[in-house]
Amino acid sequence: MGVCVLGALVAGCRRHDDEPPVDPDACATDADCAHLDDGDTCFAPPTCDVATMRCSRRFLQNDTDCQCTFGPHCWDLGYEERGCNIVDCDYATHQCSEEIVPEGLAPRPRRGDCTDVFCDGTSPDAMPRLAPDDFDDDGNTCTVDACSEVDMGVTTHEPLADGLPCLDASGICYGARCYPGCVPEDFASCGTEGERELYDDTAEGADLVPATDICGMLDTTDIDWVRKRIEDASFMTDILTFEVHSTAPAIELCAYVRCSNWMSGGRPGGGCREKIAGPVAGSWGCCWQGSPETVRPRWDLDCPDTSDDEGYLWYSLRAIGGDACETYALSVSY
Repeated sequence: MGVCVLGALVAGCRRHDDEPPVDPDACATDADCAHLDDGDTCFAPPTCDVATMRCSRRFLQNDTDCQCTFGPHCWDLGYEERGCNIVDCDYATHQCSEEIVPEGLAPRPRRGDCTDVFCDGTSPDAMPRLAPDDFDDDGNTCTVDACSEVDMGVTTHEPLADGLPCLDASGICYGARCYPGCVPEDFASCGTEGERELYDDTAEGADLVPATDICGMLDTTDIDWVRKRIEDASFMTDILTFEVHSTAPAIELCAYVRCSNWMSGGRPGGGCREKIAGPVAGSWGCCWQGSPETVRPRWDLDCPDTSDDEGYLWYSLRAIGGDACETYALSVSY
């Protein structure tokens, strides 16, 4: 077999591109690392780490000739960046350096701390001053971010009032959370409602909605009905929970369940003491009234004569009192 010479085209020689490149730091003994010794007296002779089978060179730091190989080494020698100075390391000479920045704003200001850092051109120490537009954005479209007028450097995140549109106009805010959709075209009237306000005024025509969170709008006569499939989860306590947010002064929430075995007389248990017949054959349920923040019913559903507590849920919401347009958000989980 011929010998392959670098830079020459020799018969019988070919380069195999699929062969992995040689790792110059791989080693089995200290002798394999000798090629890394460049005579730099700031490093100990290279050795082979038997744990990793790779060569290493230990930096021999001191405070004179061998101060650093990178910036953080200078911190060990007492150098400190204080806002208006730049600490750096010259790798070639292994020397730390400190430069006072010119007068003006600091070159590396912290963002979102409501302050600017000003340098006087002579001192390494920064002088903070209020920057009202440099607040920390929490990314929440239902809070107003602003710099505190009391605590310098602190951003406040003030929640928008319930029922107001999210800052990006994508939905309605409740409890500092943006519920997408359901923004009235005219807050004085719900005559033309938002694009996701699709819920029917009757149980028979109620939409089948898989989502746990919905939102909508109500006027003084409107009732929104929604239908939901509820399925029994193995090894879980199946409890229906409802949480309502609304601009209406009071609301009525009704929920009716039809168990999957309703044809054989299965009537749902739990929920409330005296159930009322629902609007759909085989459904039974309860109604709760009060201010939105107090309507938080829990229904430990029990379908008799079966181990599967499942079926269909119809629930409705209407405003009691209020104006011609009241928004709401409703969370239902099972």
